[in-house]
Amino acid sequence: MMGGRLVHGKHFQAGCLGGHFAADYRGRRCSCGGVGCVESESAAWALPLICAAHRFLRRGALAALPHIGYEDLFRLAASGDVCASEVRDGCIHVWSVGAVSLIHAYDPELLILGGGVMNSRSRSCRR
Repeated sequence: MMGGRLVHGKHFQAGCLGGHFAADYRGRRCSCGGVGCVESESAAWALPLICAAHRFLRRGALAALPHIGYEDLFRLAASGDVCASEVRDGCIHVWSVGAVSLIHAYDPELLILGGGVMNSRSRSCRR
């Protein structure tokens, strides 16, 4: 929100703007053509790629899942799975970098985070 109005952007992609800020210049290729975007380093579509590259994947429960989603990732991390915990923490770090970049770039009144991951906190993760 800026000036009391929702920012849409010239091409109505303001909701995606932060997703394409670079979070890791050595990161994976993004669907936008960039490298290391917040999107390619933490989005739900990239989560299977992120997990597949993790050194402890074969030691944890994530390897047995037919599809890796954020609800499973958060649940397994809460249960103490090392791979899931490290991937979750890495993604949270990337989202944090993206949020700080958005704040520095746009100086917004309010920053709203959305997307599937925001609904990932399952009942099994609550304490």
